Amino acid sequence: QGKEMLCVALTGDGSRVVSCSVDGAVRIWDAESAEQLHKCTGHTDWVWGLAVTLDGSLAASCSRDFTARVWDIREGREVRSIEHKGEVMCVALNQSGSLLVTGQGKLIYLWDVETGA
Repeated sequence: QGKEMLCVALTGDGSRVVSCSVDGAVRIWDAESAEQLHKCTGHTDWVWGLAVTLDGSLAASCSRDFTARVWDIREGREVRSIEHKGEVMCVALNQSGSLLVTGQGKLIYLWDVETGA
């Protein structure tokens, strides 16, 4: 991992581990070999929350940088970035990955992953 890890998530089939850290990176690992498959960059500050879809295709991350991001786990690329007005403290995805829920302060937001609205 390199930097201090703040959270981890496991895909439903147990084949991939997703981790986040103080360096702003989201890393995707092969669970069996412990090989890092992807280093997803985009966050500019600590990433402290993760969620993974049931089928293991998408991961969502939230950060101190006022963004939540959705990542394609297989390709290691960003699918969506959603700006907030403050630090995003928690994140969740529905089973299909079509909806993202974020928490900021006392507010909960529901987002369409495809449109970002």
